[in-house]
Amino acid sequence: MRINWQVRRELSRSVGLGAEGYTDIKDLAHGGSFEDQLHRLGPVLYLDLRGRDAKETNYLEEAEPRQSGSIRVATGVLFGLSEATSDVTFKLDLSAAFY
Repeated sequence: MRINWQVRRELSRSVGLGAEGYTDIKDLAHGGSFEDQLHRLGPVLYLDLRGRDAKETNYLEEAEPRQSGSIRVATGVLFGLSEATSDVTFKLDLSAAFY
């Protein structure tokens, strides 16, 4: 069973900060000890690089479709919380949308 969670705070239309956690338990009925399971936790920076033609709106409102598209980046460092998890994992998610 995998459990993924995210806490995120938007600082502006294009920048956000947050924390993410990931847990992977192979067999929930026989999960074993905490040290045998995979657990990661760490801070993440979120960027929304919108195109020049993006409509200016309140950053909490959904913008109109952008003519030039957007690129979203989520990057951070996740720390292992158990013996079975690597000590440090670097996270980089990249997504692009073009209209």
